[in-house]
Amino acid sequence: MNIKGIAKFAGIAALTAACVFGATACGSGEQVAATVNGQKILEQTITDNIQAYRTAYGMEDDATWGEYLNTYGYTPATIRESMIDSYVKTEIVKEQAKENGVTVDSSEVDAYVDQIKVYYEDDAAWQEALESAGITEQEYRESIETRLMEQALMDKVTPLTDPDDSEVLTYVSMYATYSYDGAKKSSQIVFASTDTDTAQSVLDQINAGTLSFEDAAKQYSTDTATKNDGGNIGWDCLVTVPSDAYTTALDALEAGQVSGLVEDTDDTTGSACIRIIKCTEVFTAPDEITDLSQVPTEMVDSVREMVKTYAQQDDFDTWLNEKQDEADVVINDMPSGLPYDVDMSAYENTANTTADVNTAVTDNTNTTEATNENANATATDNTNSNENTNAN
Repeated sequence: MNIKGIAKFAGIAALTAACVFGATACGSGEQVAATVNGQKILEQTITDNIQAYRTAYGMEDDATWGEYLNTYGYTPATIRESMIDSYVKTEIVKEQAKENGVTVDSSEVDAYVDQIKVYYEDDAAWQEALESAGITEQEYRESIETRLMEQALMDKVTPLTDPDDSEVLTYVSMYATYSYDGAKKSSQIVFASTDTDTAQSVLDQINAGTLSFEDAAKQYSTDTATKNDGGNIGWDCLVTVPSDAYTTALDALEAGQVSGLVEDTDDTTGSACIRIIKCTEVFTAPDEITDLSQVPTEMVDSVREMVKTYAQQDDFDTWLNEKQDEADVVINDMPSGLPYDVDMSAYENTANTTADVNTAVTDNTNTTEATNENANATATDNTNSNENTNAN
């Protein structure tokens, strides 16, 4: 799957998560599932979200649903508890945001939604994705607002702190061996698809040694994001490589080598172009890493940020759980006749394939998750908050 395909898929996943785990009440009805400091969470809201989850993952029929629950150690009651818990946490986030003076401007929501919409060909495709996820754009926007609010609240009550170098070294050693070994750093010069003669002339000068790659990028490249840095796009393990053709060309290069003319289409913009690609460095992980200087600075910085973010999330989760313990939370008994309440005795003999119950439901109880996902997922997401949210 190419980069654009991954991003689009992540964007759809973020849309689904917005309905399934978002802060908006998708249903109606007066039966109350729980209250948080007197604020009602309707039973219909919980039911609608669980049913939307079933639909999103192709588990509408009871047999598939029952097998899924049994496989991951769930019951209809515990699924309900997980969904209620996600709404409880969301309500506490809203209350604490108000107490701490945390607000989200509509322009921030606009910017985030625009990041996701760029992965759809037009507004019709965007609306189709929303419809497939079972939500309206307004509901999605409200969900994003809550996620951004949570991130802002997190930054205020549990700000990022720099980890010790010793802690960073531990993670760098692990990533260097399993994720960074063999990584390539590269630069590019980009030309219009019709500018073949100029591209060939520049390539000939680079190969002859009469023009440096860096100077050629600054003088000729049409890519404004990289040209002033000599065409540098960074390490392929840390950045989004422009296209599949770029990856193929880079794979064939050793450190210091320059490609021929690469006819390409940018997966992000869809524009045809010509590239000249240079592999500037190749990282080979040492057998033992005892000092951060043994690893490229960009990789160390990336790991450092990851450690900071994880630590902040852990601190915030602890803080939020304490606030939840202090809150007046009342969870009412599960009523009979709910559409997701299947008889689990029919599936008790199905072998559990895993003891891990951190499925998509519990993974998404924290409303920040979609922001990371996106962005990278972009969106999602992020919606990580790096779809990443990404939804990229």
